Parts: sequence; C-alpha cells; structure tokens
Amino acid sequence: MIITNLKKLRKRSKEFKGSKKELEKLVNKLETELENSEISGVGLSAIQIGLASKVAIVRTSDLKINLYNAKITKRRKPFIFKNEGCLSIPNIFKDTLRFLYIELENGDGTIFELTGYNAVVAQHEIDHQNGILFIDRAIE
Repeated sequence: MIITNLKKLRKRSKEFKGSKKELEKLVNKLETELENSEISGVGLSAIQIGLASKVAIVRTSDLKINLYNAKITKRRKPFIFKNEGCLSIPNIFKDTLRFLYIELENGDGTIFELTGYNAVVAQHEIDHQNGILFIDRAIE
C-alpha cells in the first residue's frame, strides 16, 4: 500500500545496508506496488511503502533503473517542470523547479547521466529519500 501520510513521507531514509538478495526483494516489492497502484506512476521510493531505506525504482517508457544509496553528483540547466505529481499525493499537480541534466552515482558506483523527463523522475525519487516532497519544490 502506498503511503499518503505527509508526516511519514517527510522522514529521511537511511542508507540501504542489506544484501543483494534483500535489495532484489525490495525492488520487486516496489515494482508490485507501482504496478498495482490505482494511479499510473513511473517511480516509487521505499519510504512510500513505509520503509525508510534509500531504495527507489524508476520505470519510464525508456528507462528502467533501480537506485540505492544514490546521490546526485551534478546538476545542470534548471527549468520549470510542468504538472509534477506523486502517487503519495494523489490528484495534486504543481509546476516545480528541476534540473534538465543530472549525474547520479548509485550505491554500487555506477554513474547515470539522465536528461529531461528521466532526470526529473530520478530527482523526485531522490527527494523522497531525503524527506522532500514535490510540493516543497513548487513554483507558485
């Protein structure tokens, strides 16, 4: 079940320290929750299912990555992203300040260079792990 309690969602996640098998199990759980969600989504963080662990999935039409202990190491080209939403805050959409290009370093050292929509989704999921919600980034 996807959590909608803002107080719980604002909790900062801790580093994932489990085994590869535990990571796979958590990723599978996130995928199942994302697939079974009544609202269509393209990403989910562990905190959204009640686990304060730095694990998330990104599932856009052209990107499928599993993030754990990921950090954004570079950000370029700030822009206003129109109508960002979240499975944990249903039916609310806001224009947000995001970056068009980011570099992410995953927990295994893999570097991802992401642009456009994929970069926005990854930023959204990393924010969840830090207790930041898209409404906090809203441009009024």
